[in-house]
Amino acid sequence: MYLAQIVDNEEVKSNFYVDIFESVVSNPNSSRKALVDNAILDAVHIANGDKDIFSIDNSYYFLVTTLLQDFKDRLIELNSVQTIPKEVYSQILTILR
Repeated sequence: MYLAQIVDNEEVKSNFYVDIFESVVSNPNSSRKALVDNAILDAVHIANGDKDIFSIDNSYYFLVTTLLQDFKDRLIELNSVQTIPKEVYSQILTILR
């Protein structure tokens, strides 16, 4: 049996992003914040129809698709923001857990 058959990839990816979001919530100056912000902003543009999902960076594809599935209404509300509000990181963390 291969490792890929016994490991739930979505759970592993989710745990990976939980760690990143915990880091950003506890330290807003975290070096990981840029990756998170890019993913959130791409998800915002996709949710609002301004960008095609196939054009995003595949390094955070799972995060973007998770946000589109579970956080789309909030993403649409964020359409005009240039800076992600602090509470958004905690809200996303709750979804990922």
